[in-house]
Amino acid sequence: MHVTEEVIRIMRRIFLIWCLSLFIGGVYAQEKMAEIALSLPGGHVSGVALELNERIVELGVNGEGKVQAKIPVSGGEYARLWIGQGWFPVWLEPDKPWQAKVDNNGAYFEGAGAAINTYLNTKPKNQIERYDYKMDDASFRAKLQKLDEEKKQLLTSSNLDADFTAKELKRIAYTRNYYLASFVIGGGADGTMNLSGDTFSELQQALKEDPDSWGILGYTESLNRVVFAFAKMDETSTTPYAVLLNALKIAMENFKDKRTLEDVVMNAVMEYVGFQGMENTEEMDRIFRQCVTRPDYVEEYERMYADFKRLGKGAPAVPFKFKDINGNEVSLADLKGKYVYVDIWATWCGPCNAEIPKLKELEKKLEGRNICFVSISCDEDKAAWERFVKEKEMGGIQLHFGGDQNFMAMIKCDGIPRFMLIDREGKFIDSNMTRPSEAATWKTLEALPGL
Repeated sequence: MHVTEEVIRIMRRIFLIWCLSLFIGGVYAQEKMAEIALSLPGGHVSGVALELNERIVELGVNGEGKVQAKIPVSGGEYARLWIGQGWFPVWLEPDKPWQAKVDNNGAYFEGAGAAINTYLNTKPKNQIERYDYKMDDASFRAKLQKLDEEKKQLLTSSNLDADFTAKELKRIAYTRNYYLASFVIGGGADGTMNLSGDTFSELQQALKEDPDSWGILGYTESLNRVVFAFAKMDETSTTPYAVLLNALKIAMENFKDKRTLEDVVMNAVMEYVGFQGMENTEEMDRIFRQCVTRPDYVEEYERMYADFKRLGKGAPAVPFKFKDINGNEVSLADLKGKYVYVDIWATWCGPCNAEIPKLKELEKKLEGRNICFVSISCDEDKAAWERFVKEKEMGGIQLHFGGDQNFMAMIKCDGIPRFMLIDREGKFIDSNMTRPSEAATWKTLEALPGL
């Protein structure tokens, strides 16, 4: 039989593909796998994932709330086990499978990998609370030291393997750095950031990167916090945006490991945009695009960028229709022809409550003018909201969002209080407007044409 050159080429190609398949098959056969099993509360069937170093693995859940999964790992790895909006720290390791039953009180582990995971989910008796950030420097450091000692004692008494213990000591140190930087950002007892030499020196040490720590929980989070602490101390940090730019500058000057720099820049930008939006952020955008090339980060940023373009000046405002304190529906369309100053708040939110007196002042100053003030409560407890509004004698149009998370998502509301200013045609003037307590708010409102 005559064999043509074309047939020979095809046969060679098939042979090469076969050889490649054997090679790839061998690679996958040798890949290390961590095995886990979960039993979730109430037959939970969505929003379950593992966040590992540089990747997220969605976990399939059956109708009974059970998970069986094999996760490729390079060795022992930290991960966050996300269930809905909450997460647990976990450790994944080849040949050390574990099973966990999760309920409202926590996670309970069994199997070869149970010891480490039980340790990770044992909370120290000591905790750093929000109000601790108002301590004086010496008192805060003393409490932080006590917490560190308790964590190290728990680690030692758990008798875990040497490799994990070494990594965990680093994690404890990064947690300490995070808390100390948060204390500095909070301003301490008097809000002046009068720091001791020990605190300042410790923060300088905490600013140093360690590429070998990549993948340890809390590593890049602590660096992000330390960067912001130093940025806050800069005398030019007079606005949140100035703080952000200073933080990004410090990160670029100090972090040479690209993975670390990308992660810190990404988290800093996302945190800022979540609260402040993307108006007048050209320099932030330039720095981000210069520093970050990681595909999933770029994709997320571009998605966020497009979302906020929808919320920019002149864009149609996100419509709403909620019931007022008397049970009547009020929509944005009903208010066309008037300027609308929107306050998104909750009765349990301290900063929200602090703005109420200033909001009342604005309402009184502009009474009878072509503007209406709309407060949208995101309280889950509607009755508590109704009582609060009546007790505080709040004016304007009082609405309850009724659990409409779609509206909150559409306006990219990641924190409250949130204020918006809408023009007479129902278009955004500012989707992230200044607060009533800020002098710029009165200047903006007073200058509105046709007010």
